[in-house]
Amino acid sequence: MFGYKLSIYQYVNHLIIFIILSVNMVLATNPVGGDASVTVLEDQDHSFAENEFPFSDSDGHSFAGIQIITIESAGDLEYNGADVANNTIAADVTQLVFSPESDANGNPYSTFVFKLIDSNGEYSTANYTFTVDVTAVNDVPTITAVSDPPAI
Repeated sequence: MFGYKLSIYQYVNHLIIFIILSVNMVLATNPVGGDASVTVLEDQDHSFAENEFPFSDSDGHSFAGIQIITIESAGDLEYNGADVANNTIAADVTQLVFSPESDANGNPYSTFVFKLIDSNGEYSTANYTFTVDVTAVNDVPTITAVSDPPAI
């Protein structure tokens, strides 16, 4: 019971009922991903796809791109036709293209480090590594004519 004063001479008692509601609050969470890799053939460009970047977000936000933390260790990585730099934001990863150097190959050939971005503008707290393996391809043999062969 709780009493309060209505006037100097009157008190009224009231029963106060507290109702506690269960509230499911979802706090914003950062996206989570993982390291990733792709294998490409020597001398061929690779355009990335969204599904090549592992992504989950417990509060339901969708994939909204990556931030390049550390540029490629070999080859050429471009976003929308321009070389990437550290901290480049690639909102549309389909505009991200990797090109190995001519006749170069290796497993791994190149890596770059990235963070994920979700549709709420939140970045992954962890950095992830993307590895590009380049498979060697036999080059077409060439014949060079000798204009003045040596005498045998």
